[in-house]
Amino acid sequence: MGTLTLEELKAEMRASLSNRTDLNPRLTRFLNLAQQRVARLHDFDEMEAISTSTFPFTQTSQDKYIRLPDLRELYSLKLIDGSNSKKLTQLTQRKWNQLIPASEEYTRRRPQYYTIWARTCVLNPLADVAGIECEIWWTKWPLPLSDDTPEVASQYNQKDEILIELGLVYAFNSLGKQEDAQKHWVRARGLLAEAVSTDMEKPDLDITPGPGSEQIDNLMPRDYWNDPFIRNSP
Repeated sequence: MGTLTLEELKAEMRASLSNRTDLNPRLTRFLNLAQQRVARLHDFDEMEAISTSTFPFTQTSQDKYIRLPDLRELYSLKLIDGSNSKKLTQLTQRKWNQLIPASEEYTRRRPQYYTIWARTCVLNPLADVAGIECEIWWTKWPLPLSDDTPEVASQYNQKDEILIELGLVYAFNSLGKQEDAQKHWVRARGLLAEAVSTDMEKPDLDITPGPGSEQIDNLMPRDYWNDPFIRNSP
């Protein structure tokens, strides 16, 4: 979370605007536009989320669909089943439609692949029993700030300066003062670069080569003849 509340963010903006009051009704709007811009520029780790659900099992063709939240990015879809848990493999829409235009026509078993279209995961194979759990790792868009809750801070952690500077960019542009807007954009860009650099440092992350061939063997389905990706491979 941010350290400044919405009201404090607006106060800092007003101070940089020579305490003019005619923009007061628009300051929150500028800050929300700033939040959206930050979210588009980089996927910061405070926006990370994990959702749990179960794979659909209505025994109809609708079982191939999982409706996703209003996410910015989907990082992982996992099947959770104790020691048999695994990450599903995402394929492009083009490859998906070439290989399996109708996944409901294939033998049901544990889901293994998915693609994304219209904020929906399309699965293959379809689940063969009810209650198979899934876990979704995704990132969200920031919640908009509201004048109804001026005491609330932004969801962005330690990025109040960035929101203020970007908010001022929108404010000065709306006044036709492009030169002042450019000055604040230069400062905002520098602050963003610092924040991105900090966000990308993973001091406890070890990257080692994995046993590629063994991993492929372990993920190969036992009833491989039911897998459209294997049957269509050259």
